[in-house]
Amino acid sequence: MNNKDILSNSIFDLPKHRKSVEYISSLESAFTDYQNQLSRFKGELQALISKNGKIIEDQCNNIVGSLKIYFNGYPHQAYSNLANCLNELKN
Repeated sequence: MNNKDILSNSIFDLPKHRKSVEYISSLESAFTDYQNQLSRFKGELQALISKNGKIIEDQCNNIVGSLKIYFNGYPHQAYSNLANCLNELKN
């Protein structure tokens, strides 16, 4: 399978639609599928993804973590956590 075929996987389609599944579980599942598909790339793209794999995983986890904090009633802490997560991408 080549990179173009991998990119045609529905996991890369936006916007995402969910069918009456709890939001965080749905997002966790989508991130898992996304990361699994990323691991299938080959060549230069695979090397770039491998180099940044930990960052990608951490960002997915931070987004989910921020949502959990938000849904537990701490919106300020959730937004702060998400801001820190996004600021890491600037480096």
